[in-house]
Amino acid sequence: MRPIQPSAEDLPRSYRSLQLPWSILLLLGTALTIVGWVDIALLWWPLSLGNVEWEFGTISATFDGLPLGTIGLSLAGAAALGGRRFGIARAAGIAMLVVAFGLIAIYLLYLLTLAPAWRGTPEAVQPSLLKAAIKTTIFAITYVTAFAWIGLYLIRARRRRGYT
Repeated sequence: MRPIQPSAEDLPRSYRSLQLPWSILLLLGTALTIVGWVDIALLWWPLSLGNVEWEFGTISATFDGLPLGTIGLSLAGAAALGGRRFGIARAAGIAMLVVAFGLIAIYLLYLLTLAPAWRGTPEAVQPSLLKAAIKTTIFAITYVTAFAWIGLYLIRARRRRGYT
């Protein structure tokens, strides 16, 4: 049987005094999340799938633009855990897993554009293309791993000791 959650009045005063800072951090994280993901969404509009240059550039720019949305979503999830708002933390975790799978999908599309992009690029520009491809690959691996790990952590956090 699950223990009954105490109401705010039953909690120690020191705990209640921490609710405002967690709420502020949750609000800040939400704002950064919105700004970061709107910026990325605007990269994809108008959609021009089938255009190798557009796909290569947009996907590279997407991975370059992930820091703000990543920080925001991570901050919102962590603040939700700190403020014992487990539903919000779980929603942030699910969003992070969705992003991880989305990043895998766009990286696979990116891999499909590499050969045509390489063939259509003058030899003098190919070192820059190679550098962009290596950077995007490293970013893809790093971000997918981070989003998946943090997402699973946020989803499972309530079951961990100290959060029940």
